[in-house]
Amino acid sequence: MNEKAIEVDITTIDDLVSEQSLSRVDLIKIDVEGAEYSLLKGATATLTKFHPRISLDVHPIPIKNFGDSLGEIWDFVIKHDYKVYYHHHLMTREEFIKREDLFDVFLM
Repeated sequence: MNEKAIEVDITTIDDLVSEQSLSRVDLIKIDVEGAEYSLLKGATATLTKFHPRISLDVHPIPIKNFGDSLGEIWDFVIKHDYKVYYHHHLMTREEFIKREDLFDVFLM
């Protein structure tokens, strides 16, 4: 197999919102294959200012590989006044952190 590295520029949501002078953010779709916690931390100001709804794909095994945990993600979103919904069901922390397979949640 012939693999080639590709460099890409990255930024935080907070920096993007600032650079683009966005006056509102209503929805954020997140699918980052394990970097969920890092992305959320890089959106702290945006979440605080705009409190957008969030569609979050959660990848438990890659999250652990990044050195993060589902508990850290849960605590972060709850600290920012979000409720976590899975298939129209309000999740508890216990339900969230015990998941081992890929799952999608909606944060409101």
